[in-house]
Amino acid sequence: TAAANAGTQVIVDSYCGQHYPNMTKLEMKYDWGAYTSKTDEYLAEARALLAQLKERLEPPQPALAQGSEGEVFVDTRERDGIKYVVVVNNNRQPGPYTEWMKRPTWMPYGKAQQAQVSILAPQGSVVYEFITSKKLPTEYRDGRLVVTLDLPPAGGRILCVYPAAISKLSVENPGPLTRGTPTTLKVSLTDDAGKPVTGRQLLQVTLTDPKGEERDESGWYRMENGQASVPFCPALNENAGNWKIAAVERTSGLTAGENLVVK
Repeated sequence: TAAANAGTQVIVDSYCGQHYPNMTKLEMKYDWGAYTSKTDEYLAEARALLAQLKERLEPPQPALAQGSEGEVFVDTRERDGIKYVVVVNNNRQPGPYTEWMKRPTWMPYGKAQQAQVSILAPQGSVVYEFITSKKLPTEYRDGRLVVTLDLPPAGGRILCVYPAAISKLSVENPGPLTRGTPTTLKVSLTDDAGKPVTGRQLLQVTLTDPKGEERDESGWYRMENGQASVPFCPALNENAGNWKIAAVERTSGLTAGENLVVK
């Protein structure tokens, strides 16, 4: 009742004896015989109502997805103006285990399919696919970005929506470093205008000594608004000479590197 008074539309079937504000009551009564023998007729009223709801509720949704064959799950998160859309393939098919269980309607195996994802975003926005680190082609229809994806069986994709293309990954060279003295190696990500990219990104860093051996500082770092800091302190007994830092930003696939002189 509180939800209805606050403006929520309540939809009930004919068994409901209560009355709520803003209520829609269907004439449907549960009848297994009618459901199985006259499915379309039995569900006509509910389907008509759902079609109206879909037309009303879809336009403001941050993301929608439609699979070419089966169901697709979609969810969104937002950080500092950047939208992240998770798309999961729920298309299913039977297989050996189905036959073994003798349940033909049970489909526990994933099946690849294509999906169209519609995202509420300004025209000119750029979409990257995080898993493959690729920029995707987009269309703009009715105020929404439309992206076509090939979804692997039982797999998913993560779409990252930016206002402009990610252009450059840079590693700042702090100059000659002294063994035993801590420093911070700064990595930045910028757009076409040279401005720091907003949102969150994931950076993979590889730091190697003059012998080419990987250091403990190598690994994954989170970027905040296009910035990341890698702490580095060559020990007093480390080899002096030319060290290297290599970085890969996983959203765009951009790479950067620098030679570091350690004395």
